[in-house]
Amino acid sequence: MLAPFFDDLVMVSGVSSVSTRLLGSAPNRQLIVQWSKFSILDEDARDLNANITFQAILFEGSNDIQFVFQNMTGSRSDGSSATIGIQNLARNTAVLTGFNQSKVGPGSFVTYRFDVGSYNP
Repeated sequence: MLAPFFDDLVMVSGVSSVSTRLLGSAPNRQLIVQWSKFSILDEDARDLNANITFQAILFEGSNDIQFVFQNMTGSRSDGSSATIGIQNLARNTAVLTGFNQSKVGPGSFVTYRFDVGSYNP
């Protein structure tokens, strides 16, 4: 599981989008998934009017993973109600970067390096 910003996100009608892009050539391609202009819901499903844009980048060859945070404005846009990290398919190994902590902001990033069969932040 990739959790670049796991929270109660909401798409803003006519504004938000999810896009993908493949850059480079084998064996060094990068798959980029971008969430653009999302907002966050509070515990009562009220829109907090946040504006967040972030990416997950998968690196072919090295198997590294990077989360890049771009526009991060509004309530809870700093990750203070989000989970940020990665977890394996068996759900028995994870790398947790943040859980309900102010860990991200505009221009910040987290890189998970794949080394000898496991990921390290």
